[in-house]
Amino acid sequence: MAVINFMSGGLCGDFIHQMSVVKNICKIYGDKADLYISDCGDSWKFGKIQAYKDLYGIVISQDYINDFRYLEKEFEGDCIDLNDWRKTVATTHAETGRYNKCWSELLSEEYAYRIPDEYKWMKPSINKVQIELLIHRSKHRHNDSFNWIKVLDGRKAVFITTDITEWEQFHYKEFAELKIVSTITEVANNIAACGQFIGNQSAMFAIACAFDVPRICELD
Repeated sequence: MAVINFMSGGLCGDFIHQMSVVKNICKIYGDKADLYISDCGDSWKFGKIQAYKDLYGIVISQDYINDFRYLEKEFEGDCIDLNDWRKTVATTHAETGRYNKCWSELLSEEYAYRIPDEYKWMKPSINKVQIELLIHRSKHRHNDSFNWIKVLDGRKAVFITTDITEWEQFHYKEFAELKIVSTITEVANNIAACGQFIGNQSAMFAIACAFDVPRICELD
């Protein structure tokens, strides 16, 4: 079994989606991945070293990952650049003023693999539902037409966040209780253990997609 090198930059949600490329290419060739993160692409919110520490647990547990590291300098050797899709998106958006593909279409076309029948591309460490309804809303990418009250439908939810100001800005606190976590691995474990996830376009929603949990998205 050979090892394929992959390199990724931030942000965290983009990184999670890009993991689908790693899984599918490794599946095609029957190989495993050495995955590196760097400062290429979008910048990591708290820097690549902190991102590496936060992501390590969830990344290294995937059966298609051989090794996971951060780069101190430019990568030497053959490597699949997981930021190449950004060029396509930038061109499309510049020409049309909009995005015209979903993540699955964009990445499968950019990296030449067929969209698999099984949508899930990351394996959670928890498989038993412990939280019926988990929600999150970042401070960006809101849609005033998204009716949170109607979607929540009177159900009591758990609002998960790593940033207390997200909770402070959430307008529907009467429908939720707060749960603060500190790492992406903790976020992932809670999302894996929920019956349904509701959120906007964020790293947390990307994780819900990666695990293919039942979900509703507030689209920007």
